[in-house]
Amino acid sequence: MLVDTIFLHGLKVDCVIGVWEWERRIIQTIIIDLDMAFDVQRAAKSDDISDTLSYRDVAKRVTAHVQPDWGQYATQGDVLRNEMLNQRRSGLFESLVLELREQYTVVTYEDVTASIIS
Repeated sequence: MLVDTIFLHGLKVDCVIGVWEWERRIIQTIIIDLDMAFDVQRAAKSDDISDTLSYRDVAKRVTAHVQPDWGQYATQGDVLRNEMLNQRRSGLFESLVLELREQYTVVTYEDVTASIIS
């Protein structure tokens, strides 16, 4: 069976993240990308929004679980993964790729990405 994927990319959240003292003094932007496997056939046949995956609701759920003051990058990734796994268990989608990107403005590289596959 083929499974469709709904992409929700570029969800931006500002927060304090990091373990180094200089990181703890600045606000950084975290960019969250979600790839959710979801069978869209039912929604396509019914043309009813209640039969589809609401990316608006997913975005609200994700941003509600982002802590304004992180600490370690991996800690927040784990919090978000667990929240999304709860959503998957409820039947919201079949599988997930969650990527967290930390945009740097102070160092020489563009971003750091953690990819979590569930």
